[in-house]
Amino acid sequence: MHAHKGVTIQAVVHVLERMGALLGVLGRVSPGTRVALEYPHHKRFHPGSVLDETMAAVAVLHGAEVVGKVMYSAMEHSLEGIVAPLARVFLAMKGGGCAALLERLELLIGAGAMGFQAKWVAEGNNEGRIVVTTDEALPLEADYSWKGTLQYLLAFSKVDGSVTILPREHGGRACVLRVSWTVAPVLAASQ
Repeated sequence: MHAHKGVTIQAVVHVLERMGALLGVLGRVSPGTRVALEYPHHKRFHPGSVLDETMAAVAVLHGAEVVGKVMYSAMEHSLEGIVAPLARVFLAMKGGGCAALLERLELLIGAGAMGFQAKWVAEGNNEGRIVVTTDEALPLEADYSWKGTLQYLLAFSKVDGSVTILPREHGGRACVLRVSWTVAPVLAASQ
């Protein structure tokens, strides 16, 4: 069963507040999810259904693509203090830029969630598929959450790229996304 840390829920709440969307979302979620959104730090981990319901409400109110933007912003502004130091360690240890982060996505996920398995399947130097699996089928909005998360990793890696949602696998338990990026050419040293 998947779950998200209170700090992850707080990051999403912060983004929704900045967007002016929080009140609308609170009106569309269950009472238990509403309490979790109002008091995200009262628990170390919240059931995955809290973020699932929240993102479903965002999708209904603002569209599925906005779900990805919410998660990107949550990563960029609030979770960076947790994820970025870990990502920098991975890059320092192995180098390899974006591919190094994608290979270690499961460890990065562990900074804010649990119950997810992630596998990077390289299909070239600058492209491949990420398969994120859980024990239960996730709502379709989860694909957009992962898309936003991966777009953040591309930006963090300072590469231009794209993330495309692919059909689910394993009876809906696996979100599959294609990730590709371009690497800036190395400029010759001036003579």
